[in-house]
Amino acid sequence: MFYEYAVDPDSLAGNWKDTRNLLEKFGFEQGRLISRFPGKWTKIAYDCLRNQELRDVERKVLETTLEQIKNHGIIPSNRIYNSASNWLNNAVEQHNKSPFHAIIESTGQQTSKHIIQVDDVSTSHPLIKVSTERRVSRTGKELALAVGLLLSSMRKYLFVDPYFDISNRKYQETLKACMTIMQDNWHYDSECQIHFDATKCSKLNHQISIAERHANKFIPEGMSIILYPWAERENGEDFHARCLLTEKGGVRFDSGFSSEGSHQTVSLILMKMESCFEEMRNFDISENRDVYKFSGPRIRVHSNGNVEQLD
Repeated sequence: MFYEYAVDPDSLAGNWKDTRNLLEKFGFEQGRLISRFPGKWTKIAYDCLRNQELRDVERKVLETTLEQIKNHGIIPSNRIYNSASNWLNNAVEQHNKSPFHAIIESTGQQTSKHIIQVDDVSTSHPLIKVSTERRVSRTGKELALAVGLLLSSMRKYLFVDPYFDISNRKYQETLKACMTIMQDNWHYDSECQIHFDATKCSKLNHQISIAERHANKFIPEGMSIILYPWAERENGEDFHARCLLTEKGGVRFDSGFSSEGSHQTVSLILMKMESCFEEMRNFDISENRDVYKFSGPRIRVHSNGNVEQLD
């Protein structure tokens, strides 16, 4: 579903068509992500574009595309980079320790089934061809792993599911698995919102009561969640959406977030950015869009069981 690529930033110094073709392949909505390897990847990439001999319109197109990649297609690498060696040697060494899906470069100095030359980048290439839909075993662990690169890349997440009930162990399992990935990437301050239909779940007071006693079983230490109760408006939209939303991309969970067991599967589908942002606006209480009725109040639940009302 999500695949991490090591892309030599110096390869952006090639011809305009190859550079544009390369950059357009990446983004959360496409499932291909560029590893920030080295940490100054974006700066090096911009420098390469500035040094190219391009017409103004070509430069503008590439800079705009790179800006989109910066916002929606680059993820932390968390790998060691040895500045005394060249980029390709570093990429190969780190690939052997923590594999990328593929390495994209332009020198041709090494050959391997995992190395792709820039001018060979095409959606027909086996390592570039990816699916935007995937069926996953319906367990908390497998659901979390499938969206792991998204969970490890952001600070704000919206879990949207009309039946997301934190007093239900099936949802607790998935929530814990997802938040553990956030914690493992040092995102203790992540804003984790749970948007649910208050008419289709346990009463809010019951959910709070369970959380006060058992939050440490499904919220990792030092983290918290915020509950957002909603309801459908009379003659309004059906609250059917089941998705994980972030400012970089989103994923639809066609059967929701409940962990039903490995005997079932659920289809996960990458969302287009426009659809992702539209759904986020639908659940933004500051937007006053009136798509759904916010029945409030917002409740923050901490891992130690402390509960606070935010409205």
